[in-house]
Formats: sequence, structure tokens, C-alpha cells
Amino acid sequence: MPPLPPSPPPPVLMEELVEEVLLRVPPDDPATLVRAALVCKPWCRLVSGRGFRHRFRELHRTPPMLGFCYITYDEDEDEEISRFALTTSFTPP
Repeated sequence: MPPLPPSPPPPVLMEELVEEVLLRVPPDDPATLVRAALVCKPWCRLVSGRGFRHRFRELHRTPPMLGFCYITYDEDEDEEISRFALTTSFTPP
């Protein structure tokens, strides 16, 4: 039995198609775009590019609120403590 010929590589997704899909990611979950940027270098360049950011903001208008800062008072230590409260599922390392 003769050996099978090597299978062709998977088709390369057109950058425009990938961009259109990523533009539809909900703006309230930026972790999805971070994960997409980690897939490969071309996707990272795409997501971090000026054109993508401009189109993303234009499509979704209001940028997501990632969190907010607030100050509490620690009576035991007699000092103010700054805190950051996340409002999304994204947690930086």
C-alpha cells in the first residue's frame, strides 16, 4: 500500500474576516480580546492596531468600565486605604 500524500495545511483565515469577528466581541468583557491577542502574533497586531481600536470604539461607542477606585478608612491603623473594584470578569495577573 503506497503512503498517503501529506495533507494540505489548514486554510489561512483572511485578516479582514478575523477582524470582523473580533469587532463583535462584547465590550464589557475585554478578557476575550486579550485571549484573542494571545492566539498568534498576527491577531495580536490586529487587536492592538490603531485601526481596530478605532473601529471597535466606533461600533460600541461607550468604552467599558473596567473598575473603579475608592478610598476606605482603616480605624485600627488610622489611615486611608485606596482600593480598586473590578466590574468585569477580566483579572490582570
